[in-house]
Amino acid sequence: MSTKDSAITSQHNPENSPFFSIVTITFNNYDELLRTYESVKTQSYGDFEWIVINGGSKDNTQDFLAAVKMENFCYVSEKDKGIFDAMNKGIDRAKGEFITFLNSGDVFSEPGTLETIKNKFDELGRENGIDFIFGDSNEKDEAGSLFYRPSRKYWRRKMGMFTHHQAMFYKMEVINAHKITYDLKFEFAADYDFTLHFLKFSRAYLYIPVSICTFMQGGFSHLHWRRAVKQDSEIRDKYFKMSKIVLAGIYSYQYLLHSFRYKFTPVYNFLRFRGNK
Repeated sequence: MSTKDSAITSQHNPENSPFFSIVTITFNNYDELLRTYESVKTQSYGDFEWIVINGGSKDNTQDFLAAVKMENFCYVSEKDKGIFDAMNKGIDRAKGEFITFLNSGDVFSEPGTLETIKNKFDELGRENGIDFIFGDSNEKDEAGSLFYRPSRKYWRRKMGMFTHHQAMFYKMEVINAHKITYDLKFEFAADYDFTLHFLKFSRAYLYIPVSICTFMQGGFSHLHWRRAVKQDSEIRDKYFKMSKIVLAGIYSYQYLLHSFRYKFTPVYNFLRFRGNK
């Protein structure tokens, strides 16, 4: 079976629906993919599937994926139309109750992260219609310093992503029922659109005040922050129908904030994360 044209499955049982689907997208990022693999593999809670979407990497990624021996693991190796197209491919293959997106280089903050989430859900969510779970995160700068980033309040979804995408878990039942996908026209902010689309139909949410993920600063949206901020504004208007004055005010605030962060990252880290290291 050609890896360029179809999914390759290793020890994957379609009849066994896991609690978590973990989707990792990667492209020519072998060394960072290994970090994600180690984090996934060492989770103390094992009822999950790991789905890797490899966008036709030319490094050692393909050989590595072919050699992975992990229960409920599958991968796809083929060209895609970018990050969010790859995430849609992950959704298409997910069979878990909840899905999360832990991309190449990202890691769970602790070996017990998934266990903590599952225990909290069993304690609080099963009886309360919880469709959406989120938590805090850790950011690491180029010097290796670690910064704890608490999630903002849920109402801040009107301002933008209130926590990192990697710290969010979405119920697959809702995604499938409403055919929710990443809209590829939002090349730099489709995660925000996806989240707001999902939350329209989510009955209740569960916030867990622990760090879910750890990842390097300077990612895709950060590098393209101007276009991301512009698309965020379009998405905000799409879901909340704000007045032009309010939209302009939020846009200006986000533009100035991201501009400052991009130009003066160490200063931003000091001001934003004081006391949270």
